[in-house]
Amino acid sequence: MSEYEHSIVVEAAPEAVFDFVTNIQNAPILISSPSSAQTSETERAPSEWMRVYPGEYLMEWGSDGDQFYSGWLQIDEMDDTFSEITMHLSYPSRLDMGAASVDRDLQSAMQTIKQQVERRLLNSDTGIL
Repeated sequence: MSEYEHSIVVEAAPEAVFDFVTNIQNAPILISSPSSAQTSETERAPSEWMRVYPGEYLMEWGSDGDQFYSGWLQIDEMDDTFSEITMHLSYPSRLDMGAASVDRDLQSAMQTIKQQVERRLLNSDTGIL
């Protein structure tokens, strides 16, 4: 099993971050399934799932079957205006796309979440839509 994890600090309350990451329209930002994994004719298609735990600021996702993968995202409140987001991904070694590639994609996803959440809060404070 290959494991990857990255954390980033966001200037936003955990509620604002959680609202953003659990909005289905923002799902493409989150890393989901290994994009380069190929399914052979003998492998069954994965059944994808997602669980959301609002009171814990936690979400989990993954798939079952031959192309199992999973991930979770946890938001921790640092103080009234800052939160720390941690995202963790797990892939079976046979589906691994390479540590450098996964790390780069994970860091990029986290930076995008940070920018989008902070921009939305700034725009809501200034009245810009």
